[in-house]
Amino acid sequence: MHSHYACSKCNGKLGMVKWRAMGSQETKRRVVGLVIAGGKASRMGADKPFVRFQNGVLLDAVVDRVLPQVDALMLNVRPEHVAPCQSRYGDKFVLLPDAFDGNCGPLGGVIAGLQQLPPLNAEWLATFPCDTPFIPRDIVATLLETAQLTVGRPVVAAASGQVQNLCAVWPYQTLEALREGVKSGAFRSAWWALDALHAVRLDISGEPHAFFNINTPEDLADAEKLAGGSRERT
Repeated sequence: MHSHYACSKCNGKLGMVKWRAMGSQETKRRVVGLVIAGGKASRMGADKPFVRFQNGVLLDAVVDRVLPQVDALMLNVRPEHVAPCQSRYGDKFVLLPDAFDGNCGPLGGVIAGLQQLPPLNAEWLATFPCDTPFIPRDIVATLLETAQLTVGRPVVAAASGQVQNLCAVWPYQTLEALREGVKSGAFRSAWWALDALHAVRLDISGEPHAFFNINTPEDLADAEKLAGGSRERT
């Protein structure tokens, strides 16, 4: 089966960036993944996706966990991170800039990702933050199991009573509402958008550090300990 191609811009045109071809038994509900890595990471004091972590960089750890869970994977990155991503991953992943010129936080990445679904014949966008290296390896299947029972509503992970705003699956039907919410100023954060879209909050049980979030150098040191403390680098 031939590989498909997806757009590296937000204009809906097909570009020359490969996505992972599915097998001969294609599902009716394709799921495209998007790692949100476009934040400024001011508390980290460094480019968060590329801080050294375990045997690579932080972004590698997230990609390793989510890539097997989706039919295609895209990376939402800042313009200055395009070259480092291309150097590290080649043309393996679509690289997407934020919609709305990066002026609406992570929602810019979500909207940009949803805009790519029609060319990929996909119905769902699964989003993941770039700073959660222990995200469950079955998070997409777990969220989709509930999502199949809803009509046009996102499903978002929650753990210990805390909603994980960017660990979610978004149906394509939410795109227009998200665009209008951002344009009108009604959606100032992913949390507000999820609430307005009546997202289903799904409690995820499992490892206590599954959604451990890295924002500071101290968090990074703690994550290294949780991961086993390996100091070998590539």
